[in-house]
Amino acid sequence: MQLEGIRLQFPEARSAIDFVNAILDLESDDTCLKVGILRWKMWDAWKRRGEPPGEECLKINIDGAFRRETSAGSCSFIIRNGSGDPLMARAANLNPVRDAMMAETVAYKFALELA
Repeated sequence: MQLEGIRLQFPEARSAIDFVNAILDLESDDTCLKVGILRWKMWDAWKRRGEPPGEECLKINIDGAFRRETSAGSCSFIIRNGSGDPLMARAANLNPVRDAMMAETVAYKFALELA
């Protein structure tokens, strides 16, 4: 996937918010998609270890939508504790948005800022 140059940018991210901002600052939509796939692969590898998150962990679920005709979108997230109890949820309209991946990335950013 030729992501070595991009991967080297992310160790400088000192927090999850810095990491999401680095993704949002990428200029190519195609590159943003590749990074999203890379993060999904990393999550998949973590899940395969078979270790559930501890009680002190938070789980963030997000969703994003995009309407190409108007460049408008929306995003939402919910934050749950290690027991699965909801702690916080929010939704927002976004305008302009390039694609659904960007809407979902903004949802992660909002969630991380409030977590």
